[in-house]
Amino acid sequence: EHAPSAAAPPPRVVEGGDDSPPDGSDSDDGSTTAIPEEVSAMFDTLASEATKPDLVRYRLLWRNLRGALARVERHEEELGEKEKATKSEELEERLSREESLLKKSEAEVDLDELERELERAQLELDEVERAEAVSAQELRRLHDLRGELEDRADVMMIENEDLVRPEMVRLRAELNSLAEEKEDADKRLTKESAHLESIRDALRSVEEGRDEARRSIVEKKTVLVSASSEPKHGRKERGETEKAISATKADMRKVNDDIKRLDDDIAEVKAKTLGADGEKLVLDEKADSQQDAVNYQKGRLSTVAQSLENERSKQHSLAARRLEIEVALREANEGIRHKTTTATLEKKHLEVAKRTYVKKRQAADKSRNIMPTLRAKMQEHQDILCTFEKEKAAQGKEIYRMKEEIDVGIVRLVKREGIEKGMSDELKDVAEEVEEIEADIEHWQTEEKKFSKIVSIMNAQREAKQRKSVRLVQDHVDVTDQMKLKKLSVMDLTKTCCETCKRIGELTALYAEVENERNECGEQLCQQGGPARGTEYRLDDVPREAG
Repeated sequence: EHAPSAAAPPPRVVEGGDDSPPDGSDSDDGSTTAIPEEVSAMFDTLASEATKPDLVRYRLLWRNLRGALARVERHEEELGEKEKATKSEELEERLSREESLLKKSEAEVDLDELERELERAQLELDEVERAEAVSAQELRRLHDLRGELEDRADVMMIENEDLVRPEMVRLRAELNSLAEEKEDADKRLTKESAHLESIRDALRSVEEGRDEARRSIVEKKTVLVSASSEPKHGRKERGETEKAISATKADMRKVNDDIKRLDDDIAEVKAKTLGADGEKLVLDEKADSQQDAVNYQKGRLSTVAQSLENERSKQHSLAARRLEIEVALREANEGIRHKTTTATLEKKHLEVAKRTYVKKRQAADKSRNIMPTLRAKMQEHQDILCTFEKEKAAQGKEIYRMKEEIDVGIVRLVKREGIEKGMSDELKDVAEEVEEIEADIEHWQTEEKKFSKIVSIMNAQREAKQRKSVRLVQDHVDVTDQMKLKKLSVMDLTKTCCETCKRIGELTALYAEVENERNECGEQLCQQGGPARGTEYRLDDVPREAG
Protein backbone atom coordinates (compact mmCIF):
# COMPACT_ATOMS: atom_id res chain seq x y z
CA GLU A 1 0.00 0.00 0.00
CA HIS A 2 2.88 2.38 0.78
CA ALA A 3 4.99 1.24 -2.24
CA PRO A 4 5.81 3.95 -4.86
CA SER A 5 3.61 3.84 -7.89
CA ALA A 6 4.86 3.73 -11.48
CA ALA A 7 3.12 6.96 -12.36
CA ALA A 8 5.18 10.01 -13.23
CA PRO A 9 5.45 12.97 -10.84
CA PRO A 10 3.13 15.94 -11.27
CA PRO A 11 4.08 18.53 -13.88
CA ARG A 12 6.41 21.42 -13.08
CA VAL A 13 5.03 24.93 -12.82
CA VAL A 14 6.61 28.34 -13.30
CA GLU A 15 9.38 29.04 -10.81
CA GLY A 16 8.24 31.11 -7.89
CA GLY A 17 4.54 30.15 -8.39
CA ASP A 18 2.45 28.23 -5.91
CA ASP A 19 -0.60 26.04 -6.24
CA SER A 20 -3.86 26.66 -4.44
CA PRO A 21 -5.04 24.15 -1.89
CA PRO A 22 -7.27 21.32 -2.99
CA ASP A 23 -10.37 23.20 -1.96
CA GLY A 24 -9.65 25.93 -4.49
CA SER A 25 -8.83 28.65 -1.91
CA ASP A 26 -5.71 30.81 -2.18
CA SER A 27 -2.46 29.77 -0.52
CA ASP A 28 -0.96 31.44 2.50
CA ASP A 29 1.51 33.56 0.50
CA GLY A 30 -1.23 34.85 -1.82
CA SER A 31 0.13 33.33 -5.07
CA THR A 32 -2.19 32.39 -7.91
CA THR A 33 -2.82 28.83 -9.06
CA ALA A 34 -0.95 27.25 -11.97
CA ILE A 35 -2.56 23.81 -11.96
CA PRO A 36 -4.19 22.46 -15.14
CA GLU A 37 -7.98 22.16 -15.28
CA GLU A 38 -7.94 18.33 -15.08
CA VAL A 39 -5.77 18.42 -11.94
CA SER A 40 -7.97 21.18 -10.53
CA ALA A 41 -11.04 19.00 -11.15
CA MET A 42 -9.26 16.11 -9.44
CA PHE A 43 -8.43 18.35 -6.48
CA ASP A 44 -12.06 19.47 -6.35
CA THR A 45 -13.12 15.83 -6.21
CA LEU A 46 -10.54 15.19 -3.46
CA ALA A 47 -11.73 18.29 -1.59
CA SER A 48 -15.32 17.10 -1.73
CA GLU A 49 -14.51 13.60 -0.52
CA ALA A 50 -11.23 13.87 1.46
CA THR A 51 -10.98 15.07 5.03
CA LYS A 52 -9.61 18.47 5.92
CA PRO A 53 -6.42 17.24 7.67
CA ASP A 54 -5.55 15.23 4.58
CA LEU A 55 -6.07 18.29 2.42
CA VAL A 56 -3.88 20.43 4.67
CA ARG A 57 -1.19 17.80 4.79
CA TYR A 58 -1.22 17.32 1.02
CA ARG A 59 -1.23 21.08 0.48
CA LEU A 60 1.83 21.53 2.68
CA LEU A 61 3.51 18.55 1.07
CA TRP A 62 2.79 19.93 -2.39
CA ARG A 63 4.08 23.41 -1.46
CA ASN A 64 7.27 21.99 0.06
CA LEU A 65 7.75 19.81 -2.97
CA ARG A 66 7.47 22.77 -5.37
CA GLY A 67 9.82 24.91 -3.30
CA ALA A 68 12.36 22.09 -3.12
CA LEU A 69 11.99 21.55 -6.87
CA ALA A 70 12.57 25.28 -7.57
CA ARG A 71 15.61 25.31 -5.30
CA VAL A 72 16.94 22.19 -6.98
CA GLU A 73 16.46 23.75 -10.41
CA ARG A 74 18.20 26.96 -9.36
CA HIS A 75 20.99 24.94 -7.81
CA GLU A 76 21.25 22.83 -10.98
CA GLU A 77 21.50 25.98 -13.09
CA GLU A 78 24.21 27.39 -10.83
CA LEU A 79 26.07 24.08 -10.93
CA GLY A 80 25.71 23.99 -14.74
CA GLU A 81 27.11 27.51 -15.05
CA LYS A 82 29.97 26.71 -12.70
CA GLU A 83 30.63 23.48 -14.58
CA LYS A 84 30.68 25.36 -17.90
CA ALA A 85 33.04 27.97 -16.46
CA THR A 86 35.27 25.24 -15.04
CA LYS A 87 35.26 23.34 -18.33
CA SER A 88 36.01 26.52 -20.28
CA GLU A 89 38.91 27.35 -17.93
CA GLU A 90 40.16 23.79 -18.16
CA LEU A 91 39.84 23.89 -21.96
CA GLU A 92 41.71 27.20 -22.08
CA GLU A 93 44.45 25.82 -19.84
CA ARG A 94 44.65 22.68 -21.95
CA LEU A 95 44.77 24.71 -25.16
CA SER A 96 47.45 27.01 -23.76
CA ARG A 97 49.45 23.98 -22.60
CA GLU A 98 49.04 22.27 -25.99
CA GLU A 99 49.94 25.54 -27.72
CA SER A 100 53.12 25.86 -25.67
CA LEU A 101 54.00 22.22 -26.38
CA LEU A 102 53.21 22.71 -30.07
CA LYS A 103 55.37 25.83 -30.23
CA LYS A 104 58.17 24.01 -28.48
CA SER A 105 57.90 21.02 -30.84
CA GLU A 106 57.75 23.33 -33.87
CA ALA A 107 60.83 25.19 -32.65
CA GLU A 108 62.67 21.90 -32.10
CA VAL A 109 61.60 20.65 -35.54
CA ASP A 110 62.71 23.92 -37.15
CA LEU A 111 66.05 23.75 -35.34
CA ASP A 112 66.59 20.12 -36.39
CA GLU A 113 65.63 21.02 -39.96
CA LEU A 114 68.06 23.94 -39.98
CA GLU A 115 70.82 21.74 -38.57
CA ARG A 116 70.14 19.10 -41.23
CA GLU A 117 70.15 21.77 -43.93
CA LEU A 118 73.45 23.13 -42.57
CA GLU A 119 74.98 19.65 -42.61
CA ARG A 120 73.66 19.06 -46.12
CA ALA A 121 75.05 22.42 -47.27
CA GLN A 122 78.41 21.59 -45.65
CA LEU A 123 78.45 18.21 -47.40
CA GLU A 124 77.60 19.84 -50.72
CA LEU A 125 80.35 22.42 -50.14
CA ASP A 126 82.89 19.66 -49.40
CA GLU A 127 81.76 17.76 -52.47
CA VAL A 128 82.09 20.87 -54.62
CA GLU A 129 85.56 21.50 -53.21
CA ARG A 130 86.58 17.93 -54.00
CA ALA A 131 85.12 18.28 -57.50
CA GLU A 132 87.04 21.54 -57.91
CA ALA A 133 90.28 19.85 -56.83
CA VAL A 134 89.65 16.95 -59.23
CA SER A 135 88.81 19.41 -62.03
CA ALA A 136 91.98 21.40 -61.35
CA GLN A 137 94.05 18.20 -61.41
CA GLU A 138 92.34 17.08 -64.62
CA LEU A 139 92.96 20.52 -66.14
CA ARG A 140 96.65 20.35 -65.24
CA ARG A 141 96.86 16.86 -66.71
CA LEU A 142 95.17 18.05 -69.90
CA HIS A 143 97.54 21.02 -70.07
CA ASP A 144 100.51 18.64 -69.80
CA LEU A 145 98.97 16.29 -72.37
CA ARG A 146 98.32 19.19 -74.72
CA GLY A 147 101.93 20.36 -74.39
CA GLU A 148 103.17 16.83 -75.02
CA LEU A 149 100.95 16.44 -78.08
CA GLU A 150 102.03 19.83 -79.41
CA ASP A 151 105.68 18.80 -78.98
CA ARG A 152 105.00 15.50 -80.75
CA ALA A 153 103.19 17.33 -83.55
CA ASP A 154 106.12 19.74 -83.94
CA VAL A 155 108.58 16.81 -84.02
CA MET A 156 106.46 15.02 -86.61
CA MET A 157 106.23 18.17 -88.72
CA ILE A 158 110.01 18.56 -88.55
CA GLU A 159 110.51 14.89 -89.47
CA ASN A 160 108.04 15.32 -92.31
CA GLU A 161 109.93 18.35 -93.55
CA ASP A 162 113.27 16.52 -93.27
CA LEU A 163 112.23 13.19 -94.80
CA VAL A 164 109.27 13.64 -97.08
CA ARG A 165 109.97 17.00 -98.70
CA PRO A 166 113.41 16.08 -100.30
CA GLU A 167 112.08 12.75 -101.47
CA MET A 168 109.02 14.43 -102.92
CA VAL A 169 111.19 17.01 -104.71
CA ARG A 170 113.40 14.25 -106.12
CA LEU A 171 110.41 12.17 -107.20
CA ARG A 172 108.74 15.19 -108.78
CA ALA A 173 111.98 15.95 -110.70
CA GLU A 174 112.29 12.33 -111.86
CA LEU A 175 108.65 12.28 -112.81
CA ASN A 176 109.05 15.48 -114.79
CA SER A 177 112.15 14.11 -116.55
CA LEU A 178 110.36 10.85 -117.32
CA ALA A 179 107.42 12.79 -118.65
CA GLU A 180 109.74 14.83 -120.87
CA GLU A 181 111.50 11.66 -122.12
CA LYS A 182 108.14 10.07 -122.77
CA GLU A 183 107.03 13.13 -124.72
CA ASP A 184 110.28 13.02 -126.77
CA ALA A 185 109.84 9.29 -127.45
CA ASP A 186 106.23 9.92 -128.43
CA LYS A 187 107.34 12.69 -130.78
CA ARG A 188 110.07 10.48 -132.32
CA LEU A 189 107.60 7.61 -132.61
CA THR A 190 105.13 9.92 -134.30
CA LYS A 191 107.82 11.18 -136.66
CA GLU A 192 109.03 7.64 -137.48
CA SER A 193 105.45 6.50 -137.96
CA ALA A 194 104.90 9.36 -140.42
CA HIS A 195 108.17 8.49 -142.19
CA LEU A 196 107.14 4.82 -142.27
CA GLU A 197 103.78 5.78 -143.76
CA SER A 198 105.53 7.86 -146.43
CA ILE A 199 107.85 4.91 -147.20
CA ARG A 200 104.88 2.61 -147.34
CA ASP A 201 103.17 5.04 -149.73
CA ALA A 202 106.32 5.15 -151.90
CA LEU A 203 106.52 1.33 -151.77
CA ARG A 204 102.92 1.05 -152.84
CA SER A 205 103.57 3.50 -155.70
CA VAL A 206 106.72 1.53 -156.71
CA GLU A 207 104.81 -1.74 -156.56
CA GLU A 208 102.13 -0.20 -158.70
CA GLY A 209 104.84 0.97 -161.21
CA ARG A 210 106.39 -2.51 -161.14
CA ASP A 211 103.07 -4.12 -161.84
CA GLU A 212 102.52 -1.62 -164.61
CA ALA A 213 106.01 -2.42 -166.02
CA ARG A 214 105.32 -6.14 -165.79
CA ARG A 215 102.08 -5.70 -167.61
CA SER A 216 103.84 -3.63 -170.28
CA ILE A 217 106.57 -6.32 -170.53
CA VAL A 218 103.96 -8.99 -170.95
CA GLU A 219 102.28 -6.93 -173.60
CA LYS A 220 105.57 -6.30 -175.32
CA LYS A 221 106.44 -9.98 -175.14
CA THR A 222 103.15 -10.73 -176.74
CA VAL A 223 103.90 -8.18 -179.41
CA LEU A 224 107.38 -9.69 -179.78
CA VAL A 225 105.98 -13.15 -180.21
CA SER A 226 103.52 -11.90 -182.71
CA ALA A 227 106.33 -10.01 -184.47
CA SER A 228 108.60 -13.05 -184.47
CA SER A 229 105.84 -14.94 -186.14
CA GLU A 230 105.90 -12.30 -188.85
CA PRO A 231 109.64 -11.74 -189.55
CA LYS A 232 109.22 -10.09 -192.76
CA HIS A 233 106.76 -7.50 -191.88
CA GLY A 234 107.90 -6.74 -188.35
CA ARG A 235 111.62 -6.60 -188.24
CA LYS A 236 111.52 -2.91 -187.89
CA GLU A 237 109.02 -3.21 -185.19
CA ARG A 238 111.13 -5.94 -183.70
CA GLY A 239 114.06 -3.60 -183.47
CA GLU A 240 111.88 -1.07 -181.83
CA THR A 241 110.48 -3.72 -179.63
CA GLU A 242 113.93 -4.88 -178.59
CA LYS A 243 114.82 -1.33 -177.84
CA ALA A 244 111.68 -1.04 -175.85
CA ILE A 245 112.45 -4.35 -174.16
CA SER A 246 115.95 -3.23 -173.30
CA ALA A 247 114.58 0.04 -172.04
CA THR A 248 111.97 -1.86 -170.11
CA LYS A 249 114.62 -4.17 -168.64
CA ALA A 250 116.62 -1.16 -167.67
CA ASP A 251 113.52 0.25 -166.08
CA MET A 252 112.90 -3.09 -164.42
CA ARG A 253 116.41 -3.12 -163.00
CA LYS A 254 115.97 0.42 -161.86
CA VAL A 255 112.66 -0.47 -160.30
CA ASN A 256 114.19 -3.53 -158.66
CA ASP A 257 116.97 -1.34 -157.31
CA ASP A 258 114.41 1.07 -156.01
CA ILE A 259 112.50 -1.83 -154.50
CA LYS A 260 115.64 -3.14 -152.85
CA ARG A 261 116.48 0.31 -151.60
CA LEU A 262 112.94 0.71 -150.32
CA ASP A 263 113.15 -2.74 -148.72
CA ASP A 264 116.35 -1.68 -147.01
CA ASP A 265 114.71 1.52 -145.89
CA ILE A 266 111.71 -0.45 -144.68
CA ALA A 267 113.97 -2.89 -142.83
CA GLU A 268 115.89 0.05 -141.34
CA VAL A 269 112.62 1.76 -140.39
CA LYS A 270 111.37 -1.49 -138.90
CA ALA A 271 114.58 -1.86 -136.97
CA LYS A 272 114.28 1.73 -135.78
CA THR A 273 110.63 1.09 -134.97
CA LEU A 274 111.58 -2.00 -132.99
CA GLY A 275 114.26 0.01 -131.21
CA ALA A 276 111.79 2.79 -130.54
CA ASP A 277 109.26 0.23 -129.30
CA GLY A 278 111.87 -1.31 -127.01
CA GLU A 279 112.93 2.11 -125.81
CA LYS A 280 109.26 2.96 -125.32
CA LEU A 281 108.77 -0.25 -123.36
CA VAL A 282 111.81 0.55 -121.25
CA LEU A 283 110.57 4.07 -120.73
CA ASP A 284 107.10 2.74 -119.89
CA GLU A 285 108.63 0.32 -117.41
CA LYS A 286 110.67 3.13 -115.89
CA ALA A 287 107.61 5.34 -115.84
CA ASP A 288 105.58 2.56 -114.21
CA SER A 289 108.30 1.95 -111.63
CA GLN A 290 108.60 5.68 -111.01
CA GLN A 291 104.80 5.91 -110.85
CA ASP A 292 104.77 3.04 -108.34
CA ALA A 293 107.44 4.80 -106.32
CA VAL A 294 105.47 8.03 -106.54
CA ASN A 295 102.31 6.21 -105.52
CA TYR A 296 104.20 4.59 -102.63
CA GLN A 297 105.54 7.95 -101.56
CA LYS A 298 102.07 9.43 -101.99
CA GLY A 299 100.70 6.62 -99.82
CA ARG A 300 103.33 7.34 -97.19
CA LEU A 301 102.61 11.03 -97.53
CA SER A 302 98.87 10.43 -97.20
CA THR A 303 99.57 8.21 -94.16
CA VAL A 304 101.68 10.93 -92.61
CA ALA A 305 99.04 13.52 -93.54
CA GLN A 306 96.35 11.28 -92.06
CA SER A 307 98.35 10.85 -88.86
CA LEU A 308 98.96 14.58 -88.80
CA GLU A 309 95.25 15.17 -89.36
CA ASN A 310 94.49 12.68 -86.57
CA GLU A 311 96.89 14.51 -84.28
CA ARG A 312 95.28 17.79 -85.25
CA SER A 313 91.82 16.35 -84.59
CA LYS A 314 93.09 15.01 -81.25
CA GLN A 315 94.54 18.42 -80.48
CA HIS A 316 91.25 20.03 -81.51
CA SER A 317 89.29 17.56 -79.37
CA LEU A 318 91.68 18.21 -76.49
CA ALA A 319 91.19 21.94 -76.96
CA ALA A 320 87.43 21.41 -77.01
CA ARG A 321 87.74 19.19 -73.93
CA ARG A 322 89.84 21.89 -72.30
CA LEU A 323 87.18 24.48 -73.07
CA GLU A 324 84.50 22.15 -71.70
CA ILE A 325 86.55 21.59 -68.54
CA GLU A 326 87.15 25.32 -68.20
CA VAL A 327 83.42 25.95 -68.62
CA ALA A 328 82.68 23.18 -66.11
CA LEU A 329 85.30 24.64 -63.78
CA ARG A 330 83.74 28.08 -64.08
CA GLU A 331 80.33 26.55 -63.45
CA ALA A 332 81.76 24.67 -60.47
CA ASN A 333 83.31 27.89 -59.15
CA GLU A 334 80.00 29.65 -59.66
CA GLY A 335 78.24 26.77 -57.89
CA ILE A 336 80.79 26.94 -55.05
CA ARG A 337 80.25 30.67 -54.74
CA HIS A 338 76.50 30.15 -54.79
CA LYS A 339 76.80 27.35 -52.23
CA THR A 340 79.04 29.54 -50.07
CA THR A 341 76.51 32.36 -50.24
CA THR A 342 73.72 29.89 -49.49
CA ALA A 343 75.71 28.46 -46.59
CA THR A 344 76.27 31.98 -45.22
CA LEU A 345 72.56 32.71 -45.51
CA GLU A 346 71.78 29.36 -43.92
CA LYS A 347 74.14 30.20 -41.06
CA LYS A 348 72.38 33.52 -40.59
CA HIS A 349 69.00 31.76 -40.71
CA LEU A 350 70.35 29.22 -38.23
CA GLU A 351 71.42 31.98 -35.87
CA VAL A 352 68.01 33.63 -36.22
CA ALA A 353 66.35 30.23 -35.66
CA LYS A 354 68.54 29.66 -32.60
CA ARG A 355 67.48 33.02 -31.19
CA THR A 356 63.87 32.14 -31.98
CA TYR A 357 64.36 28.76 -30.34
CA VAL A 358 65.79 30.41 -27.23
CA LYS A 359 62.79 32.74 -27.08
CA LYS A 360 60.36 29.87 -27.57
CA ARG A 361 62.29 27.78 -25.05
CA GLN A 362 61.96 30.60 -22.52
CA ALA A 363 58.23 30.83 -23.27
CA ALA A 364 57.94 27.04 -22.87
CA ASP A 365 59.82 27.23 -19.55
CA LYS A 366 57.46 29.95 -18.40
CA SER A 367 54.50 27.79 -19.44
CA ARG A 368 56.07 24.83 -17.64
CA ASN A 369 56.52 26.94 -14.52
CA ILE A 370 52.86 28.02 -14.69
CA MET A 371 51.67 24.42 -15.12
CA PRO A 372 51.72 23.49 -11.37
CA THR A 373 49.60 26.53 -10.52
CA LEU A 374 47.18 25.67 -13.29
CA ARG A 375 47.06 22.05 -12.17
CA ALA A 376 46.32 23.18 -8.61
CA LYS A 377 43.53 25.44 -9.87
CA MET A 378 42.15 22.64 -12.00
CA GLN A 379 42.26 20.25 -9.02
CA GLU A 380 40.49 22.84 -6.90
CA HIS A 381 37.81 23.29 -9.54
CA GLN A 382 37.48 19.52 -9.84
CA ASP A 383 37.02 19.26 -6.06
CA ILE A 384 34.36 21.97 -6.18
CA LEU A 385 32.71 20.15 -9.07
CA CYS A 386 32.75 16.88 -7.11
CA THR A 387 31.19 18.66 -4.14
CA PHE A 388 28.49 20.11 -6.36
CA GLU A 389 27.88 16.70 -7.90
CA LYS A 390 27.55 15.15 -4.45
CA GLU A 391 25.10 17.84 -3.40
CA LYS A 392 23.24 17.33 -6.66
CA ALA A 393 23.06 13.57 -6.03
CA ALA A 394 21.82 14.12 -2.46
CA GLN A 395 19.20 16.59 -3.62
CA GLY A 396 18.22 14.19 -6.41
CA LYS A 397 17.74 11.47 -3.83
CA GLU A 398 15.64 13.83 -1.72
CA ILE A 399 13.56 14.78 -4.77
CA TYR A 400 13.12 11.12 -5.63
CA ARG A 401 12.02 10.43 -2.05
CA MET A 402 9.54 13.30 -2.20
CA LYS A 403 8.27 12.02 -5.54
CA GLU A 404 7.81 8.60 -4.00
CA GLU A 405 5.88 10.12 -1.10
CA ILE A 406 3.72 12.08 -3.56
CA ASP A 407 3.17 8.93 -5.59
CA VAL A 408 2.16 7.05 -2.43
CA GLY A 409 -0.21 9.84 -1.41
CA ILE A 410 -1.70 10.01 -4.89
CA VAL A 411 -2.15 6.22 -4.95
CA ARG A 412 -3.85 6.38 -1.60
CA LEU A 413 -6.11 9.15 -2.82
CA VAL A 414 -6.90 7.22 -6.00
CA LYS A 415 -7.63 4.07 -4.05
CA ARG A 416 -9.74 6.04 -1.64
CA GLU A 417 -11.84 7.66 -4.33
CA GLY A 418 -11.88 4.74 -6.81
CA ILE A 419 -10.72 6.86 -9.71
CA GLU A 420 -7.51 4.99 -10.41
CA LYS A 421 -8.12 4.59 -14.10
CA GLY A 422 -8.81 8.25 -14.84
CA MET A 423 -5.85 9.36 -12.76
CA SER A 424 -3.65 6.79 -14.49
CA ASP A 425 -4.57 8.24 -17.88
CA GLU A 426 -3.95 11.74 -16.68
CA LEU A 427 -0.69 10.66 -15.09
CA LYS A 428 0.27 8.98 -18.37
CA ASP A 429 -0.42 12.22 -20.20
CA VAL A 430 1.61 14.10 -17.64
CA ALA A 431 4.37 11.48 -17.97
CA GLU A 432 4.31 11.89 -21.75
CA GLU A 433 4.60 15.65 -21.32
CA VAL A 434 7.49 15.10 -18.92
CA GLU A 435 9.13 12.75 -21.45
CA GLU A 436 8.67 15.34 -24.17
CA ILE A 437 10.22 17.97 -21.91
CA GLU A 438 13.11 15.61 -21.12
CA ALA A 439 13.49 14.88 -24.84
CA ASP A 440 13.65 18.64 -25.44
CA ILE A 441 16.24 18.89 -22.69
CA GLU A 442 18.31 16.11 -24.30
CA HIS A 443 17.93 17.81 -27.68
CA TRP A 444 19.17 21.10 -26.30
CA GLN A 445 22.00 19.29 -24.50
CA THR A 446 22.98 17.71 -27.85
CA GLU A 447 22.84 21.14 -29.47
CA GLU A 448 24.98 22.48 -26.65
CA LYS A 449 27.57 19.74 -27.26
CA LYS A 450 27.50 20.44 -30.98
CA PHE A 451 28.01 24.16 -30.44
CA SER A 452 30.74 23.36 -27.90
CA LYS A 453 32.54 21.33 -30.57
CA ILE A 454 32.11 24.18 -33.05
CA VAL A 455 33.46 26.61 -30.46
CA SER A 456 36.45 24.32 -29.80
CA ILE A 457 37.11 24.03 -33.56
CA MET A 458 36.87 27.79 -33.94
CA ASN A 459 39.20 28.20 -30.96
CA ALA A 460 41.66 25.80 -32.59
CA GLN A 461 41.42 27.77 -35.85
CA ARG A 462 41.93 30.97 -33.89
CA GLU A 463 45.00 29.45 -32.24
CA ALA A 464 46.31 28.37 -35.68
CA LYS A 465 45.76 31.90 -36.99
CA GLN A 466 47.52 33.26 -33.92
CA ARG A 467 50.46 30.91 -34.51
CA LYS A 468 50.57 31.99 -38.14
CA SER A 469 50.47 35.63 -37.10
CA VAL A 470 53.26 34.95 -34.60
CA ARG A 471 55.32 33.33 -37.36
CA LEU A 472 54.62 36.29 -39.64
CA VAL A 473 55.64 38.68 -36.88
CA GLN A 474 58.81 36.64 -36.34
CA ASP A 475 59.50 36.70 -40.10
CA HIS A 476 58.93 40.45 -40.02
CA VAL A 477 61.40 40.70 -37.13
CA ASP A 478 63.92 38.58 -39.06
CA VAL A 479 63.50 40.73 -42.16
CA THR A 480 63.89 43.82 -39.97
CA ASP A 481 67.11 42.35 -38.55
CA GLN A 482 68.39 41.68 -42.06
CA MET A 483 67.44 45.23 -43.07
CA LYS A 484 69.33 46.50 -40.04
CA LEU A 485 72.38 44.46 -41.10
CA LYS A 486 72.10 45.89 -44.62
CA LYS A 487 71.73 49.40 -43.20
CA LEU A 488 74.81 48.83 -41.03
CA SER A 489 76.80 47.70 -44.08
CA VAL A 490 75.51 50.73 -46.03
CA MET A 491 76.49 52.98 -43.12
CA ASP A 492 79.97 51.40 -43.09
CA LEU A 493 80.33 52.01 -46.82
CA THR A 494 79.03 55.58 -46.40
CA LYS A 495 81.51 56.15 -43.60
CA THR A 496 84.33 54.75 -45.77
CA CYS A 497 83.21 57.01 -48.65
CA CYS A 498 83.14 60.04 -46.35
CA GLU A 499 86.60 59.21 -45.02
CA THR A 500 87.84 58.82 -48.61
CA CYS A 501 86.30 62.17 -49.60
CA LYS A 502 87.84 63.76 -46.52
CA ARG A 503 91.24 62.27 -47.39
CA ILE A 504 90.88 63.55 -50.96
CA GLY A 505 90.08 67.02 -49.61
CA GLU A 506 93.13 66.91 -47.36
CA LEU A 507 95.33 65.81 -50.26
CA THR A 508 93.83 68.56 -52.45
CA ALA A 509 94.52 71.17 -49.78
CA LEU A 510 98.06 69.84 -49.33
CA TYR A 511 98.60 69.94 -53.08
CA ALA A 512 97.29 73.55 -53.22
CA GLU A 513 99.60 74.51 -50.35
CA VAL A 514 102.58 72.90 -52.06
CA GLU A 515 101.66 74.62 -55.33
CA ASN A 516 101.41 77.99 -53.54
CA GLU A 517 104.79 77.44 -51.92
CA ARG A 518 106.24 76.53 -55.32
CA ASN A 519 104.76 79.69 -56.84
CA GLU A 520 106.17 81.79 -53.99
CA CYS A 521 109.59 80.21 -54.46
CA GLY A 522 109.35 80.90 -58.19
CA GLU A 523 108.46 84.53 -57.55
CA GLN A 524 111.33 84.90 -55.11
CA LEU A 525 113.70 83.37 -57.64
CA CYS A 526 112.38 85.73 -60.33
CA GLN A 527 112.99 88.68 -57.99
CA GLN A 528 116.56 87.52 -57.31
CA GLY A 529 117.49 87.92 -60.99
CA GLY A 530 119.08 86.08 -63.87
CA PRO A 531 121.57 83.80 -62.11
CA ALA A 532 118.76 82.00 -60.44
CA ARG A 533 116.84 81.29 -63.65
CA GLY A 534 118.61 78.01 -64.20
CA THR A 535 117.55 76.97 -60.75
CA GLU A 536 114.01 78.10 -61.56
CA TYR A 537 114.04 76.01 -64.69
CA ARG A 538 115.25 73.06 -62.68
CA LEU A 539 112.50 73.66 -60.13
CA ASP A 540 109.98 73.77 -62.98
CA ASP A 541 111.32 70.45 -64.24
CA VAL A 542 110.91 68.80 -60.85
CA PRO A 543 107.06 68.43 -61.02
CA ARG A 544 107.28 67.08 -64.57
CA GLU A 545 109.86 64.50 -63.53
CA ALA A 546 107.75 63.65 -60.50
CA GLY A 547 104.71 63.28 -62.79
